Amino acid sequence: MGLVACPFCRELFKPNEHASCPVCGMKLESLAKLPLSHDAVTEGAAITAPEMEKLPFHFIGNGRGPLVLLAAIGLTFFLLAWVHRTLPDDLVLTGAGVASRLGWPWACGVAWFLLIPFTLSRRTVHHMQTGRVAVAFLAAIPGVTAIALFANPPRPQRLPMGLELPLKFTWGWALYATLVTSIVAIIVASTFGGRRGATRARALHRR
Repeated sequence: MGLVACPFCRELFKPNEHASCPVCGMKLESLAKLPLSHDAVTEGAAITAPEMEKLPFHFIGNGRGPLVLLAAIGLTFFLLAWVHRTLPDDLVLTGAGVASRLGWPWACGVAWFLLIPFTLSRRTVHHMQTGRVAVAFLAAIPGVTAIALFANPPRPQRLPMGLELPLKFTWGWALYATLVTSIVAIIVASTFGGRRGATRARALHRR
């Protein structure tokens, strides 16, 4: 357990040593939860909170690396076969090919593409944590695209006199993989930046 401190005078105490400050009478709080004191800011000591410290561009912790990797994998799946048609003719459509015909599936490729620079631009734990919703939203778009395609499969083309052109097709494994990758990316996005308050607590422990 970490130290507790008075929110006013910043006197430090061991956990369970006092319920309130003997000097000020204020309830003691966990040191990790308290903002920087006025003296610390004035004297220039520890001006930057741990969660606001800029991390290296190549930092892969707190879900940053996995999200970029998942986005790159998802983008690769978008360029692989999503539909295999055998009737009325042989045709293979990639995710981009499906998008060029329907239009709206381009959202899948765009979401994977944008997820990479957006994740890499989060250089502090604070920015990672505040960007969770946006990251999760981008990660969810490919999954929603896959589900929408499964729910609305291609239909036989109608011919004159009520006839239909025979249609036979199968979904490509890359489309199923897109759905799985999207789900995994959403889970990772929900913890993007790590647990709130954990960074400051680790920094105080190191001191």
